Amino acid sequence: MFTLTPTQARAITRFSDQPQALTLDRAEAKALLARMGQVIDRAANALDTTLFLGEIADADYDRNILKSMRGLEARLINALDRSKS
Repeated sequence: MFTLTPTQARAITRFSDQPQALTLDRAEAKALLARMGQVIDRAANALDTTLFLGEIADADYDRNILKSMRGLEARLINALDRSKS
């Protein structure tokens, strides 16, 4: 089993008002991380498109959010890898 802290769970489950630890088996954790990667990729692509069209005022802020999301994704992947039995 793989357990996310309340902070990690909140980040993934759309900022719940009262986050709780989330326990997943390895397959569920891998699926969740794969989906998270897809969402981040789509957001990055959308940001690139809006930058190209000149439709975004604060691109640095948005890039920092994506960078933070990538960091969270990497930490979760590392934790999952370390939890191998």
